[in-house]
Amino acid sequence: MDHLRARPRKIPFFESFIDMGRIPVPTEILDTRGAFLKHPERRRPNEPQETRPLGNAPRCLTSEQKKLWGEIAHNLPPGVGKVSDRHAFEMLVRLMAKERSDLINNNERGQLIKLLGSFGMTPADRSKVSIDSTSLDELQKFLIKPTPKRPVATGSNKPIEVSGCGF
Repeated sequence: MDHLRARPRKIPFFESFIDMGRIPVPTEILDTRGAFLKHPERRRPNEPQETRPLGNAPRCLTSEQKKLWGEIAHNLPPGVGKVSDRHAFEMLVRLMAKERSDLINNNERGQLIKLLGSFGMTPADRSKVSIDSTSLDELQKFLIKPTPKRPVATGSNKPIEVSGCGF
């Protein structure tokens, strides 16, 4: 019975093993979450800024994967997919194609979930991203229709004039 109470033996190499830190979250995702509103000093200085969009699918993908590229790119959170993300996005598209054809194994599924999370496309990551809805561009302002207002009766017996009716 003593062998059941004995503590497991530690391997000498792993005793000195130091846990690695977290993988840093991209600044674009932190910015959309509003992380820099409370602590602007935490913004990373001199970080390279990518302004070019993700673009079209590479020629090396199959036609099915190219359609999937467009579908996933359409569903990306705003400001996440850029040209520098193309290789990771291509891996995401290839793994999603394998998932849809039911040819994916568990290791690849784990990689797919991790890639989806890095692009902010899982429920947990999506809940961390907030989009500022106060700033509307000109097209959005044009498309928002004002709610119609009823004419207010004034208490006199005169008919209500409605401009533009021509009565």
